[in-house]
Amino acid sequence: MSKANAAMMAVILAFGWLPNAAFAQSSTPVLTLSATQRHDAGVKIRALPLVRTAPTQPMTAIVRNAAPILVLRASWVQQQARAGLARDEASRAEALYRAGHNISQAQLQRAEAARAVAVARLDALRARAIGLYGKALGAAIMSDQARGAPALTALVQGAPLIELVFATPHAAHGVAAGWTRIGQAGVLPAGLTGVPVYFYGTPHQALPAGAALRLAVRTGPAQMGYQVPASALIYRHGQVLIFVQQARAGTFQPVSLQAGRAAAISRQDGRLRSLFVPQAALPAQPLVVVAGAGLLRSMMVTQAGR
Repeated sequence: MSKANAAMMAVILAFGWLPNAAFAQSSTPVLTLSATQRHDAGVKIRALPLVRTAPTQPMTAIVRNAAPILVLRASWVQQQARAGLARDEASRAEALYRAGHNISQAQLQRAEAARAVAVARLDALRARAIGLYGKALGAAIMSDQARGAPALTALVQGAPLIELVFATPHAAHGVAAGWTRIGQAGVLPAGLTGVPVYFYGTPHQALPAGAALRLAVRTGPAQMGYQVPASALIYRHGQVLIFVQQARAGTFQPVSLQAGRAAAISRQDGRLRSLFVPQAALPAQPLVVVAGAGLLRSMMVTQAGR
């Protein structure tokens, strides 16, 4: 692999995405190879099937300690009960005072003060829940249900809570397979930038707090297209090319990567395995050169130099 190709490969592997990828036909003339030339050069052609896939990105999730959340929930339930009693007591004191029963104004004021303090403590717990854990998980903590919202019920049963930090608000809509999204967290972990989002799993997942998990996170909607193997990719002048056989056998047209929407890259063991190309970029059931594309690249360079 040349230095230029190695540099291009390094950029692709570093980002896991091709920047804003859409495919357009190159203006390079059609290239022709005889059957003998194809055989001698080891040129192999494959019809690519149409597949459905969604862009994914490998991300590291951190398992968070759910105990403080459950303790905060217990404090909220207790304070709700206290606030309810304080409201009832203040209402009774006011009714007795207005009816002229044996209750002093000082007793009424003490009951009203107790009610105000109880409500203020509820407000403080509410602010703490939202501030620490975000609106979504904070709302679960303050749920009126007996044990809280579904997320909190799962945590009570031992389900793990994880946190993923996405680079942008748009990317924060990503989905982790096998995990249920709660919503944006309230505090960004120290030393990181981006949007922190909580997910919870199922009770059978025994994961210790603080553990790191490597997850494949879906970052966009599913779409139809073709999975082009890495062996078909050619790099020239900062572009990624593939060669597609035309209607007449032995004739090939380069298809180049240009500005547009991103296309997902598949990797295995740190190596580029394939590139997902949207359906509209290629003809139906395209015949793609998956081996020996270097010969076609050389021919294209030779013709361009004439």
